[in-house]
Amino acid sequence: MFTEWMVLSRRSEFARTLTYVQIPEYFVWNNSANVWTERKKGKTIGRVVAVHPSAGDRYYLRILINKIKGPRSYDELKTYNDVKYS
Repeated sequence: MFTEWMVLSRRSEFARTLTYVQIPEYFVWNNSANVWTERKKGKTIGRVVAVHPSAGDRYYLRILINKIKGPRSYDELKTYNDVKYS
């Protein structure tokens, strides 16, 4: 689901305006095809599992996916305000 968010951002200009948590409002995850497809009806709320700061990289990744909109790659995910972080 996570890496397919980046694939979705490559093919949908609208998806580029959304954070990972916002994706389920407009797209639905197709488990059999492993792809996000446009939501046809209804609304839902996305959620991301809580991560403790001691979890290191997982904690920081959670922060990034709540701030960065529509990354098309991990490099774009690590870039904020035109500054690339490692």
